[in-house]
Amino acid sequence: AGRRMFPQLQFKVQGLKERVLYAFSVRFEQLDNHRYKYVNGEWMQGGRPEPAPPAKSYAHSSSPNFGDRLMGGLISYSGIKLTNNGGHKKKVRSGEDDRKEVLVWLNSLHRYVPYLNIHKVDDNQEKLVASYKITVCEFIAVTA
Repeated sequence: AGRRMFPQLQFKVQGLKERVLYAFSVRFEQLDNHRYKYVNGEWMQGGRPEPAPPAKSYAHSSSPNFGDRLMGGLISYSGIKLTNNGGHKKKVRSGEDDRKEVLVWLNSLHRYVPYLNIHKVDDNQEKLVASYKITVCEFIAVTA
């Protein structure tokens, strides 16, 4: 079932054109070819690494949407759960904001960094306009 990502990814965006459609997504990139272990209160390299899972972007549940609506509050990925089960699935949870719960496949005990991708949507086609590497959120995946 995966583990909820903590801390949650939340973004406040500025500079979008108000009446233009945008789609947001996140992706996770494995940073190196090392497996890590926690020893005496520290993360250390150790063990054989696993190949990185296939690259995949995870769309935000409110995408696409107009720039003025996206700049009006936080873009939150509170539904992300990390798993090492080799796949992913989405399910809609009931609630006032209909957030999607998303299982993200990562290798346990490997280092990752998230990217926020912003796409401009025009005639049902998406064009990448920005991609931000969120280095402050680098982490070692610890999955169930």
